Amino acid sequence: MNRQNNRYFALLIAVSIMATLFCVKKPSLAIIKSIANAVTVPKLPVTIRPLPNTTVDAYIYAQHLSINGIVDPPCYQTRNIYICSGYCPWLNTPNNELIMCSFLPRAPHPDFVKLSIYCIPEPDQCPTYNAWLKDALRSTFERIARIPENLLSNFTLNNSVPIEYGYIDFRQYDTWLVEWTEKEIAKYRLELRQRLDYGSYKSKDVYLALDKYASIAVINKSCAVIGTEDPWIEAALIEYNASMVTTIEYATIFSNVTRLKTITPRAFAQKQQSGTHSRELFDSVWSYSSLEHDGLGRYRDPLNPYGDLQTMTKITCILRPGGFLFLGVPLNTKDHLQYNLHRIYGPIRLPLMYRYYHVVEVLGSRMSKDTKKWTFQPFVVLQNKVHTVNDWEHADLGDDQRKQKFLRLMGAKKHVPEDRIDTKTNTHSSEKKHCRSKVENEEIDRDLEKQFNESLQSKILHTHHEGLGFHANEEILHSSDSIQSTSTKFILATSQLSSSISDQEKCKNAQ
Repeated sequence: MNRQNNRYFALLIAVSIMATLFCVKKPSLAIIKSIANAVTVPKLPVTIRPLPNTTVDAYIYAQHLSINGIVDPPCYQTRNIYICSGYCPWLNTPNNELIMCSFLPRAPHPDFVKLSIYCIPEPDQCPTYNAWLKDALRSTFERIARIPENLLSNFTLNNSVPIEYGYIDFRQYDTWLVEWTEKEIAKYRLELRQRLDYGSYKSKDVYLALDKYASIAVINKSCAVIGTEDPWIEAALIEYNASMVTTIEYATIFSNVTRLKTITPRAFAQKQQSGTHSRELFDSVWSYSSLEHDGLGRYRDPLNPYGDLQTMTKITCILRPGGFLFLGVPLNTKDHLQYNLHRIYGPIRLPLMYRYYHVVEVLGSRMSKDTKKWTFQPFVVLQNKVHTVNDWEHADLGDDQRKQKFLRLMGAKKHVPEDRIDTKTNTHSSEKKHCRSKVENEEIDRDLEKQFNESLQSKILHTHHEGLGFHANEEILHSSDSIQSTSTKFILATSQLSSSISDQEKCKNAQ
């Protein structure tokens, strides 16, 4: 009898809440479903904050999202530091609804643990600033030898990051024309198949990322590359059978390569804000040795102390909920700024970069302790938390056998006890949206099994492993991809960064 009364009491509370919401403001259907599910199935997504009603709320919600039942502790090293990461006004889900995603278990990196990089920074000080307006700030037209005095505190994060001068470099030309051809892509693809030191930086970092994550982030997926002059990452993604690769780069690049198109950041922003039908969402985004330059003016980009952080925010709304960001920037045990060459990231700025992402793993060895060494740039695997809810134990991956196989592949626990499996979840699985459909899950399962058999056969024949998604008999097609221009007017931000910073400070509020 008591159990029945408790159920009636819970139902009465749910009805009262929904009635109140209708009286105050008409709620979205997603919020009503979330409340109903929270009452009927209490073991579904556990969160510590209320569901978001606006896009700004979605970013606050994402920052404190519980991942696989774990919430990172607050950051002590970023306290009392003014930060302006902003937010993205474009939604990556319909109707601002939350999508249930399966986040991969974290593989802790010893240096990240020791330096307390797995932490949650304080709320952003200008949460209503449109991060996409950064591309409309005034460009840098001449070499700036030293950071202006009024921006020094912003660039050094309240003087917590040492700055070193004497490394001045400046691109003298405003824009340049680049042409990418099938021949150039074929050259990179051949290097990839031979497992050579690869790309512009002649490293093997990309192999670690592709071999492990291609099946869920590249093969038959839509991918984007942020900031590049040579198409080495693009060639790798094409080699691993990405359905389409989009390069977003300040340079004007012409491409006649199949499955590869290019666009400038400003043109991309115009396209994204022109309407929901023209917006693009990507399954994975790749950036290597690019964001550390953002905002330093070296490449005639606007002088912006928060350029890299705002770009990280921009990526959250072009990346699907739960989608993967493969980010390579210089990592070090101490933060450092070598003006105007690059930033070197340590325990202060890294948590600010990862604010809206789940850090899965660092595909590299121990971090460098030499602040002058910037070459250690392993890919860090991140997942987008914006507009997601998470409950790994109850995520629908098709069946339990496939779930256990995937967990083992990612280095997670080998078995989930039966008493922790909620049989009621299956009755409500159709009401939840997931990052991947059942058909996609079946394709991934087949790809994983195929890759295992190919690897086994490769060992038997004593041949080189050529990577997940590689097909030796694949024919390279020749066609051109054109990008249609848009006539939508781009809303310009203020032309002076100093006044922009002032505007950002005016946006500061306690939420």
